[in-house]
Amino acid sequence: VTRDNYARYKRDRKAGLGMQGVGHTQLTWYALQDSADALGGCWKPYPNMVVGFSNLKRLCNLHGKQGGAAAYNGTGEAAAAYGRDFVRKQEAWHRRVT
Repeated sequence: VTRDNYARYKRDRKAGLGMQGVGHTQLTWYALQDSADALGGCWKPYPNMVVGFSNLKRLCNLHGKQGGAAAYNGTGEAAAAYGRDFVRKQEAWHRRVT
């Protein structure tokens, strides 16, 4: 996402035209996007990932790894499948690096 594309999207979002995922961590909620903007810009990788991964950690602390990853993704079976896949992939990475 570019700064200009994000500016157009944010203008539309504020006009009530809906929200969509932005950046590397697909920040979909306006408050998360605004938090990344406060850190330097939601369209930039670093602020986007700081906010996204902080939110993921908060959700995992509340709901466990699988439940937190599912909540990060949304609701329903697709989100539950995302949570299961997240745990499998995270465990595979831990085996590789330890």
